[in-house]
Amino acid sequence: MFLIFVTAAIAVLPKLGVEAGSGNFWEVANEHIWTGVAKPGQAQFTIWHVIFFTWLANAAMHLGMSDLTILRYAKKWQYGFASAVGMFLGHYVAWIASGIL
Repeated sequence: MFLIFVTAAIAVLPKLGVEAGSGNFWEVANEHIWTGVAKPGQAQFTIWHVIFFTWLANAAMHLGMSDLTILRYAKKWQYGFASAVGMFLGHYVAWIASGIL
């Protein structure tokens, strides 16, 4: 999933006007990607939209506690830190990539 988000974000950059090797990513990002203004015909999302969407999207895992069953059989309790770091970085990159998309 991590590679899918990153690849999709990179693939869409030329359509936004980012030219390879020109270093104009931040200029394009500030003008077109993260402006805080919704496109015409699109709803303006608030923090509540994001909170409810993420909660509902992850409810199957968290309510069923399916994510904890993986760590139940770990040999050491410290192995949970690897999962936590991976999930944090994965979600962080996924939100940036979804913002670009």
